[in-house]
Amino acid sequence: MWEFWGMWPRVVGGVQALSKNCKESPTAIAACDATDEFQAATYSALVGYYRVAYSCLRNVVEQITIATQLTISKNTDDFTAWRAGDDRIKLGWAADLLPRSPAINALERHLEARTSDSLFAQHPKGWVRRFFVQLSKYTHGAHGYADGDLRQSNGPIFLPKTFLDWCVAALKTYAIALHELKLAHPELQELPWGPPRLTLDEFRRRIIAIIPASKEEEAFFQSIIDFWN
Repeated sequence: MWEFWGMWPRVVGGVQALSKNCKESPTAIAACDATDEFQAATYSALVGYYRVAYSCLRNVVEQITIATQLTISKNTDDFTAWRAGDDRIKLGWAADLLPRSPAINALERHLEARTSDSLFAQHPKGWVRRFFVQLSKYTHGAHGYADGDLRQSNGPIFLPKTFLDWCVAALKTYAIALHELKLAHPELQELPWGPPRLTLDEFRRRIIAIIPASKEEEAFFQSIIDFWN
């Protein structure tokens, strides 16, 4: 997990290189902020603050999804509202609008045909929405999702199974973030600051290959990979 966090700044650099002004690029901003979230999540999971670790992943999913919509739409009013902390700019808002993009609509139709699932659909909820709901239970401290529930202790302790469960969620977060960035920037390929040489496609395929997933989820992620082959 620490190695993947070390690779993430290369993704940030690749996204930044596509913009003349990084402060005006939604994906550059969100990807840069995700660096801190991934680092904080890994540290928190290692020392037993599992609820915080999951909450950091939730932030990544929400902000990268929003940034993807803002990048595709190029709506300056929405970008300004997002930077100002407007409450309407949330994951659900972005997930509602993203399928209106021809490229994302094509991916959604591909996923529906191959897996009877989607990324952003509202009814039934697509994969991103379902995953976000799961992560939100940790953020809100729902019954069964608080630290005391996760570690069966009133103090921070390391539990291998709980840590590994978080690792799976982290890998899924990396996967969805990388694929959303590819949707926002189809031209993004080479990532700076090697060695080793690394492309966005290689990174996302590596992540997908090691996610311990059910047969349904494995087929879903593979279908996303196949869409760009």
